[in-house]
Amino acid sequence: MCLFFPGKSARSTITMQPNYPIQSKAQDILAHFDSILTASPDEIREPSSWWSESMVMLEDDPDIPLELRLYCNWRPFKERCHSDWHFFAPHHVFRLPIETGYVIAQRRSAQLMFSCQTQTWTIVERGAVVETATTFSGIAHRL
Repeated sequence: MCLFFPGKSARSTITMQPNYPIQSKAQDILAHFDSILTASPDEIREPSSWWSESMVMLEDDPDIPLELRLYCNWRPFKERCHSDWHFFAPHHVFRLPIETGYVIAQRRSAQLMFSCQTQTWTIVERGAVVETATTFSGIAHRL
């Protein structure tokens, strides 16, 4: 079974197993966030000082997958962490229109990125791709 969202690209189509309702999938994704990410107790409501009106906000991007859309709505004004990785609050994640992806998290010498073109997650260390996955849950165990 496939769901297509009107006004969205073909990449916004969600394929589901017949016995796996979307609500269950969403609950599983949110439970995964709760199990691996620690949210900061403080909310950061001010916009980033790097942001400008020409930027594309992650939370406004119509072509992100369900998992990333849920990530944006899971404690949206809180930074998160996982081991030595710092995850930016979703409303602080943006890109220039000419860029093809978002930096979701970073640590000292690496970034966790999501590519809009390939719909993949990558860990980039010192400019070189070291890990790739098609889902956040697929890349999370490599962080």
